[in-house]
Amino acid sequence: RREETIESEIIGSLVDPRTEKLFLVYQPIIDTRSKKTVGFEALARLKTDAFGYVSPTEFIEITERRHLINRLGEWIFQSSLLFLKQLEYEGYEGMKISVNISGVQLMDSSFRSKIMDRIISSRINPKNVNLEVTESVLFDNYEFVNKTLRMLRDDGITISLDDFGTGYSSFARLRELNIDCIKLDKTFINNIGEVMDENLLSGDIISLSHRLGLKVVAEGVENLGQVMYLEKKNCDMLQGYYFSKPLLIDDAIQFLRKQQ
Repeated sequence: RREETIESEIIGSLVDPRTEKLFLVYQPIIDTRSKKTVGFEALARLKTDAFGYVSPTEFIEITERRHLINRLGEWIFQSSLLFLKQLEYEGYEGMKISVNISGVQLMDSSFRSKIMDRIISSRINPKNVNLEVTESVLFDNYEFVNKTLRMLRDDGITISLDDFGTGYSSFARLRELNIDCIKLDKTFINNIGEVMDENLLSGDIISLSHRLGLKVVAEGVENLGQVMYLEKKNCDMLQGYYFSKPLLIDDAIQFLRKQQ
């Protein structure tokens, strides 16, 4: 019954977004050297009448089981482009928006054309769009998914491998993948300051990724010690509560203004 209720509220929100039960928040992504915001990750949130806030893990799984993930994904992507357009209107050119993409979406043969249609109609530069995929997505139908990623990159979109280090990706496989960036999982970042530096893997992963021509984003950065270590190891970008929690649109714009 809980699942059915959540499903009903999601459908209602997709049909009429004015309910504002389903909404996006945006977490800043910071350039390590300049400490300036270079983009935002779009994160979906759900507040239901019946249960209040429902965790993204739960409601995303429900949308996948109930075959709503494509509709939800399209809404998230379109809303993210509108946010990016608003940033441009406010004078923040060149910001990137990162959007998480599910395996179901990638397996849709029309996915690429839908994405590009949205980008073109919104008059957004594809280079300002970053799609995040998880390792698990790549293990199902690897050849088809990797080919789709290559075509998206050919269109100018950048691709990030999310939660790197929690699955089974090897550096040998990374060489074959059509990606531009890896997002170093929070579990690696948590160890910084907790164990001796020589026992940390984060620096080695960053170094090896750079050898493969990949940029690295560290997720879940929560304190200055972590920032200093990642800066020393030449991590490209940082994301986490040390800089900002995920923000509503107006708060995200205010965050940029304060940073200026």
